[in-house]
Amino acid sequence: MVRIKGPNSDYEYVVGDPQKSIKEDKKADPLYMELFICPNDMPSRVEPNDGNYCQGTDETCPSHEKNGHAKIRLDQQQGIILSVKNTEALRVSEQKILLQVGAVAKANQVTTNIEITTEGISLQNGNTQICLKSDGDIELRGKVHITGDLILPEGTKDRLTAEILPAFSAQVNS
Repeated sequence: MVRIKGPNSDYEYVVGDPQKSIKEDKKADPLYMELFICPNDMPSRVEPNDGNYCQGTDETCPSHEKNGHAKIRLDQQQGIILSVKNTEALRVSEQKILLQVGAVAKANQVTTNIEITTEGISLQNGNTQICLKSDGDIELRGKVHITGDLILPEGTKDRLTAEILPAFSAQVNS
């Protein structure tokens, strides 16, 4: 076996059939191709295996060693996916570009990602998120702290003190 693997949607190893060990499926849908590194030299789905094979992530590797994997997946529907360990670190499709930093959110881990779509750009770190929308709106989720000067356009300061703050105070106090 080799440590650099290349399974795809059209071929799969058939366990227990020495006459026809590789099954070909020219109608596989969706089409995909993977290229990954298994530092433990475990079989992929197109190499002789006993039903347990590496799929290019630390989590799916049948070896007792569970680190050091990296994978590129070209997928007819999902686009291009780059994975490191167990995380889809970068996904590029027709709809969006998604960059995730660190591990996928689990019980006590923080999700950090950047998502770029035609609707806008979103930056998320844990429960804090900034969305820059293509229509010009900006959405903030989380507490906003201003440590420098807040500069408002001409007339906004007067409107803020005359209309917006009194209306906000009335809502809070009711």
